[in-house]
Amino acid sequence: MNIELGPHERLDDLVLDGMKVIQRDDQFCFSLDTVLLAHFGAVPHGPALDLGTGTAAIPLILTARGAKTLTAVEFNPVMADIARRNVALNGRDDRITIVEGDYRR
Repeated sequence: MNIELGPHERLDDLVLDGMKVIQRDDQFCFSLDTVLLAHFGAVPHGPALDLGTGTAAIPLILTARGAKTLTAVEFNPVMADIARRNVALNGRDDRITIVEGDYRR
């Protein structure tokens, strides 16, 4: 797997379904709290929405748990780009859609 990383970027192992996640040391990075939250509730059977997705870790984990259709909204253009790349990197383009913008609109 040949992945181009930009400045401040690293590739972390999600330790689930062989998934990897690009993160930046100068932006939001997911933590154990994110992983626990994604495992806390029931898996959505219909479409679901993740507001402020950051790296898209929660949607990625939810697809590993069986979720089929997720939309993830991110205001920060840097993080929206990382989220899109993470979804593509892990082959989840068919189940996760990243929307860049303000979820209040």
